[in-house]
Amino acid sequence: MREEFKFEEVSSLIQTKEKVIVNEGIFSKSGCSFYHITTTILLKNGKVVKLYSIGEMDFQELNQTFRRLRQSEGKIKVQQQHRFLYLLDNSSDVFMTILFLFITIGLGYALLFG
Repeated sequence: MREEFKFEEVSSLIQTKEKVIVNEGIFSKSGCSFYHITTTILLKNGKVVKLYSIGEMDFQELNQTFRRLRQSEGKIKVQQQHRFLYLLDNSSDVFMTILFLFITIGLGYALLFG
């Protein structure tokens, strides 16, 4: 099945929530519960696409954008992300990359000249 669909092919968006209760053991009465969220995209040709990776807040944003585009209220503005904010969001990755770079250069220097 394709992974991309045109906007015109989408008929509607639906999200369902199902409560799941997990018992920890046989003799334990305590357990934990969580919600299993399923997002369903209905296409005009009758096919159904189910996604399990879209949370409630993301679905609300997706549904709001879908309705705005369906009613032709406006266009989607591409958000510009500044480089500083990108580095700030990914600071742990940048730090680890710099750390591994220094370790690699240090080991290479020790092997060649040590």
